[in-house]
Amino acid sequence: MSTLSYYEAPRGFQLDGFVDHIDLPTAIRAIAPPNAKSGHALSGAICRSLGAVRDTYTKANGETIMLSSAAAWSLATGITDLYIAAAEDLTLPAIYDCIEFAGRIGANLHLVFSFGQVHAHSDTVNRTGFQHTTFTNLPERMRNPLLRTVETMTETADPYEGVEMPESHWPTFRAAYTATLTPKVVDLCDSIYLDTYKAARSSNARTAEEISALAGSLWQQLGFHEVERIVSARAIQAGLFRNGLLVRLDMHHFTRHIQLNYVNLMATDHYLQLRGFVNPWRAAATVFHAHHVAIEDIQALRALDVTPDGDVPSLGLNLPTEAGTLIAAQRWHQLLTQDADPPLFNCSSQGLRQGIRAVVHQLNLPLIPYWRTQKNDRGRGNIGIRVEAIA
Repeated sequence: MSTLSYYEAPRGFQLDGFVDHIDLPTAIRAIAPPNAKSGHALSGAICRSLGAVRDTYTKANGETIMLSSAAAWSLATGITDLYIAAAEDLTLPAIYDCIEFAGRIGANLHLVFSFGQVHAHSDTVNRTGFQHTTFTNLPERMRNPLLRTVETMTETADPYEGVEMPESHWPTFRAAYTATLTPKVVDLCDSIYLDTYKAARSSNARTAEEISALAGSLWQQLGFHEVERIVSARAIQAGLFRNGLLVRLDMHHFTRHIQLNYVNLMATDHYLQLRGFVNPWRAAATVFHAHHVAIEDIQALRALDVTPDGDVPSLGLNLPTEAGTLIAAQRWHQLLTQDADPPLFNCSSQGLRQGIRAVVHQLNLPLIPYWRTQKNDRGRGNIGIRVEAIA
């Protein structure tokens, strides 16, 4: 019969031992995600601890299939112990699911609570027969996962000493990309995650717009590749969770929303390509679109709103020299061919959109030629982010 034990970790204990590759072949180690409502929320971590990869079939069929597969692998490999850290984040149904899973594979269940958090489930663990066990009874490898040899302890220093670490999310998430990416990319991900987490923790972002602006400023600095997007997005979620916000992201819609409103991926080479158009109006309109100026605002501009060097003070844009040259060319074109202060563009909103779309497709620019209209905007709320305050 399985034994049930619970522990209280000391203050400052790190959870690396529950995700690092340590020598415990007969033990499953996992960290409970925040507010885990069932054992299914642990299925991914359990499978990773067993060395399994979430393939297309299991992804399509959900966590129930994953837990069934994990049980099969546990029985096949002789798993004897199941360790769950950050147990205070489990709900009551999730605790019962853990008991059921441990009994299913004939393993002992160990719940490890963070310092001072046992009270969260004290009545439950006592009622279900859990026995309090001293923390030192945990395997040494789990309590000190980095304690390999004296040489490995002294040869490398912790590059993030003094940086506030996420209590449970980062070790779990880090284990996922450490197992699949090269060491160089892993170091990049570590740096991105911790820097972004620190920025999110110190920010005052509370609304979807403020969080989007935060992500946009970070992505503009980090780059817009998939790895940077995913790692920084997870760090933003973890940091804001510690700030009392539950942030849900749909990465497809959220990425599109950020690129449309906050990030400009145009580089010097792209602006130089735009100079190939003899009539500069399409190129100038594309520059405004790249800097997230609405079509209505573009159409409202007059030639004298633009300075001779291509700056537009009324919009407050920070244009690179190459981009300013394109707008200045359109300004001079209009002043030379029109009235004293003509419109900067002699076309309708639809004409501006068509011109920008043609340039983007012809030059394969890193822009999305997409606009939301003020009257008919079916996608206005679908920006890929939902924010809830944690009670």
